[in-house]
Amino acid sequence: PENVLYKTVNILGETKSSLAVDALDFLYTITDSEKLKTACKKSLNMLKLSGASKEAADTFYRQIMSESTPFKCYTGVPDGHYNQGFIFSRKRKDGSLMMFSLVVSKLYGIVDSFGFFHLSEEEFERIALRFSKDEIRFEVSPEYCKMLLQNALDLTKSRKETMRYEFMCWAMLMCDIEPMAQTELEWVEEHVKSVEIN
Repeated sequence: PENVLYKTVNILGETKSSLAVDALDFLYTITDSEKLKTACKKSLNMLKLSGASKEAADTFYRQIMSESTPFKCYTGVPDGHYNQGFIFSRKRKDGSLMMFSLVVSKLYGIVDSFGFFHLSEEEFERIALRFSKDEIRFEVSPEYCKMLLQNALDLTKSRKETMRYEFMCWAMLMCDIEPMAQTELEWVEEHVKSVEIN
């Protein structure tokens, strides 16, 4: 309901938390309602006055992620509907893994996502195997996955689409990864070799 949405926007502005900035900024970007834009702007200004910022939120998430390192990342070939998925994982010092999976569309942006917070390597590999099913799976860099995520996020925002809560939570696993500088096509041309079939 609309009244709940406005109340939520107002409460986020009163939290003085840097973690509220991204959600309000995203809502401001995708809404066509001038009234809602005004409410978001007011809450963003309240957060700014309290010292909250996107940079502070990034620092907070990076500090949490500093206790783990990127592990294995997999992707598959885009399907007939222009959808492509990837799996990104991080390894903690105790050997346990966190993983984030995202399905992106070249037409619509972010499609679906899920994640797991505490996995063994064996559990992770089983999930990765099920993820690819009978399709070809490629091991790729974290930077390649971040590029897919960033492109899909930009497309989602430009289309003014909403995002699932799960994405907002699990995407933070990639907060310290910079997207690769190459375009996707340049990467494919460099890493994927054609095979002649006799």
